Amino acid sequence: MGTWDLIIVGAGPAGLSAAIYAARMGLDVLVVEKGIAGGLMLEIPFIENYPGFPEGVSGPELARLMVEQAKSSGAEIRELEEAVELDLEGDVKVVKTRKASHEAKAVLVATGSSHRRLGVPGEEEL
Repeated sequence: MGTWDLIIVGAGPAGLSAAIYAARMGLDVLVVEKGIAGGLMLEIPFIENYPGFPEGVSGPELARLMVEQAKSSGAEIRELEEAVELDLEGDVKVVKTRKASHEAKAVLVATGSSHRRLGVPGEEEL
């Protein structure tokens, strides 16, 4: 069981941004992500309106850079480690994943968004 200052559940843009800022402030940060870090950003072929990229950037490239910056700031990112249970009572918070149990002083949930569904018959198949 690891003990951290902050555990972030989700490694999309919000989770990665939080990891960068928290790690830069000197906190011991763990990010757990059920899939691959980057979230829905990984599906975007071209982003034209992100600050710092006047010529645009692909979603996968921006995700790669954000992961790199979070790691170089000191955050640990564990991909393919889904949080399955949270115990947020008391001073010590517990995040259980399918692989381990982690303790922290604080937990930030940044589980992101998903595509909007229409709810019509056949939507999943198409």
